Amino acid sequence: MPNLFAWAFQGGLCLLLAAQGSGWVQAQTARGAWPANAVVQLIAVGPAGYGRSQECSATALLLDSQGDLLTNAHVVARARRCLDGQAGGRLLARPYGSSRLAAKAVPCQLVALDERRDLALLRADLPFPLKPLSRLQFKERRLPAGTRLEVAGFPAASWQPVVQSGSVVGYQDERLISRSRKMTQMMVVEASLRPGSSGSPVYLAEGKLVGMAEARLLHEPDKALVIPARYITRFLASHHVLLGSRGRHDKPGSTGSRFP
Repeated sequence: MPNLFAWAFQGGLCLLLAAQGSGWVQAQTARGAWPANAVVQLIAVGPAGYGRSQECSATALLLDSQGDLLTNAHVVARARRCLDGQAGGRLLARPYGSSRLAAKAVPCQLVALDERRDLALLRADLPFPLKPLSRLQFKERRLPAGTRLEVAGFPAASWQPVVQSGSVVGYQDERLISRSRKMTQMMVVEASLRPGSSGSPVYLAEGKLVGMAEARLLHEPDKALVIPARYITRFLASHHVLLGSRGRHDKPGSTGSRFP
């Protein structure tokens, strides 16, 4: 990632447990809104040095009844660094509950990565304590500047999802991994996203998904990069994800990998 950006919402992972439950006063609490029924908090607990426990936190979107989850590839990379090869370390998916005790965390495994587009497909162990959306729709066309958007996720290790409004600024080509010369056309949105927002779904008021939060601009913290929906649908189709209740059709021989 170029120095221009705060890669992976710098600091959004490896947060002290004491930060759990901290609020986000600039966002509205999600209450029955479209994304509140599908966003999941990702947590990786690993060694923190000096004998203290730390928590890596980010956001994912539940895709189907098979426990398939969509998030960023950099979330997986940082979770592994947080776990640091710890034998008992696990990446957990926790849906929103009415209280911290009601939100059961479920272990995940990695299914697929697309580092160029910064996309990752995870699968949570079943039974997963959250039902998928009956119908998940995408809008793949470019959006004009000024289009209003919403972002749902778990910033600052919040124990419940929050929603923030924003708008489209435009599009620009970026190289998401330093070792690749290939560029990815990213959506730029005006939204002051916070650590923990990596993997948050970005959508229109009617509920259509237009992308996924990737990183905020380092020198313009009120703007962020979003991975457009067209890259997401291609990624999911290449791994036989059937959105909704049916889930994913595995390719022959397809296996996931456990963390760390």
